[in-house]
Amino acid sequence: MLAQEFLYLAATSYDAILYSQRRLHVNALIILSARRHKSLYSLTFSLLCLFSFCR
Repeated sequence: MLAQEFLYLAATSYDAILYSQRRLHVNALIILSARRHKSLYSLTFSLLCLFSFCR
């Protein structure tokens, strides 16, 4: 159940990003940061930050 909610959150964030260049830039920063840390925790934290930023 938690995995489905996480996937829904990621898909919703991705949809929101597609409509805005600014959010696309934020997504690029998140991807770079996730690659740098290579940790699921930082990726989850970044997605939560993005979600609150998009609201």
